[in-house]
Amino acid sequence: MRSHHVRAFGLLVGLVAVLAVASIAAAAPLSEMQISRQIANRLSRDDALENVTVSVQESVVRLSGTVPSFWARTKAIAEARELEDVTTVVSDALDIERAESDPAIAEQVAKHIWR
Repeated sequence: MRSHHVRAFGLLVGLVAVLAVASIAAAAPLSEMQISRQIANRLSRDDALENVTVSVQESVVRLSGTVPSFWARTKAIAEARELEDVTTVVSDALDIERAESDPAIAEQVAKHIWR
């Protein structure tokens, strides 16, 4: 009977130790490199965000590059903000590609229709 108590106590101590280590690891802030890699990984999941570059300095993320639309730009910013260790996202260097004019698009459509 006593060996069961000792074994149970040992398991309890082990569990507490694992939880303590996990708690410390969770509380440790991410490095600039870790933040940059995690955001780049998130952005790489979307083809529209493949030209976005990420840099980090003191928990401030700077996004630069070109995206095809306002929605892609908004998504890139949202992805960067998801990380708890990010304090600010600067996106003034994240440009939206120039869209074609309505007349140019209409001309292309007309060419395909009248073939």
